[in-house]
Amino acid sequence: MDEQAAPDGSPTHAHQYDATALPLGMRVLAGGINTYLRAIALSSHHVVENVAPIHKLQLDEKPLIILLWHERTFQVPSITSFCPRPLHALTSRSRDGAIIGNVMRKFGMLNIQGSGTGAAANKQTNPRKRGAQAYRAMLQVLRRGESVIATADVPPGPAREAGPGMIHLAARSRAPIVPLGISRAHQIRMRNSWDQLRVPLPFGKLAMVFADPITIKRDLSESRLAEIQTEISARITGAQVQAESLTGEVSD
Repeated sequence: MDEQAAPDGSPTHAHQYDATALPLGMRVLAGGINTYLRAIALSSHHVVENVAPIHKLQLDEKPLIILLWHERTFQVPSITSFCPRPLHALTSRSRDGAIIGNVMRKFGMLNIQGSGTGAAANKQTNPRKRGAQAYRAMLQVLRRGESVIATADVPPGPAREAGPGMIHLAARSRAPIVPLGISRAHQIRMRNSWDQLRVPLPFGKLAMVFADPITIKRDLSESRLAEIQTEISARITGAQVQAESLTGEVSD
C-alpha cells in the first residue's frame, strides 16, 4: 500500500484488482501469499489497544484515514476485522502493487490504484496524473462515508517519514487521520528493501495500537503542513513502538 496521491484536477478513476486480470504467474503468487497470510492470522493471538475512539467514530458514521508505515504492509490483511468497513486500500500500479492489491481484495478490502514507481509504469502514464486520479478516487470514497487505509511513507523513501498527500486529503475531506502501529512477535526483516519490509511468521502475538485521531484544518500553510507531517510521523512511530513492546518483536 502506497500513499501516492496528489491533489490536482485529473479525472477520477479507481480500480479494483481482479485475480483473473493478472497474468498467471502473478495470480499464483497472489494466491500463495493469501493462503500464507490467512494461516498466519489463524495461528496468532490478537491484542488491540486504544480502539475505543475508532469505534466511536464508526458509531458516528464518520470515515477514517488509517495510516501506518510501509514496512508493515504484509501485516494489514490480519487486522481487517478490527477496522471499519468498507475499507479501501491504496496500492501502486507496479507489479508488486497489483499483487498486494489482489491479496487485499481477497481479505475483503476494496482497492484504489495510485501511481506506480517502476520505469515501465512511468512510460505508460504520467505518474502525476495517476496520483491525482487516486487522490480524487479517495476523496469520493471518504465523502461517501467509507474509510481508507494507506502507508504514510512512500517508495523509494525515506522510510518512516510521512508524506504530504494524505494530509492534504484529510484536510479537504475533513476525515480524521488515525495513526496505526502493527507488530508481530516473529517476522523476517528484508534488510535490502528501502523500508526494511517485515514478512510475518506464524504463531505468536499480533498487536495493533491505534493512536488518537487527528483532524486537519482545511487551510494549510507550508509551515503548518511540515509540522503536521512531523506530528503524524511521531504518532505512527509512537504507536509502532507501543505495539512492538506488546509483542516483544523479534526480527530475523
